[in-house]
Amino acid sequence: MTVQLHLATALLHDFDTAYNPLPGREVARRPSPVNPAVTILDLETADAPEGAALMDPIFQRTGFHEVRITEIRWYDRDGYFIGPSMPLAA
Repeated sequence: MTVQLHLATALLHDFDTAYNPLPGREVARRPSPVNPAVTILDLETADAPEGAALMDPIFQRTGFHEVRITEIRWYDRDGYFIGPSMPLAA
């Protein structure tokens, strides 16, 4: 299943540093057609719940250059929350 992650372009460096904890793999990256300050990433993942179209990872800074993802929230194509969230290793 392919899901989208909408990310502020200014945060791409931090995202690339923390990418490994995300489930799946990145298959595409493109600028948002409605907001030039946003980059849309398409991720292929088998961990997404049925009907998921958007993901919202929760980042936590654990050191100066260390960022980890503590949780992923999933949403359908219309932006409605699909539960439960997927907690990641602490």
